[in-house]
Amino acid sequence: MTSYELVVSVNVAVAVMVVISTVVVNSLITVEAVENEKIAELALARLEDIVLHAAAEAPLVVEVNLAEVVFRPVEVEVNESAMAVRVRGIFATAVRSSKLPSYLRFNYTGLLPSRSLLYFTKLGGTVVVNVRRGG
Repeated sequence: MTSYELVVSVNVAVAVMVVISTVVVNSLITVEAVENEKIAELALARLEDIVLHAAAEAPLVVEVNLAEVVFRPVEVEVNESAMAVRVRGIFATAVRSSKLPSYLRFNYTGLLPSRSLLYFTKLGGTVVVNVRRGG
């Protein structure tokens, strides 16, 4: 085997390895993005379920531990009329949000603490949710 043939075969091998590693990395990024989207959807659905059921039972105090809602760390941001869940990953971040029903509003704006107490109170035809850091 001549030195030219050796150099060409090494270059071809390196090119094949680069292509394979690119495919693997792209696959990992895609899998993480899909996983984060599914986790965000699941967390949002569970939190909506908790909030809507508690609002129906108001007045009520509910302790929410985000670590028990889903198995991955999530950020939950609320304002008066909407709720959003953000799941961060190494390569991809997923955000899912929803509007709250007109009879329900949060008296809080910002990220929910990982452990929080939600105080549901009826005021007329509206259910107001006050948030306190849980213990």
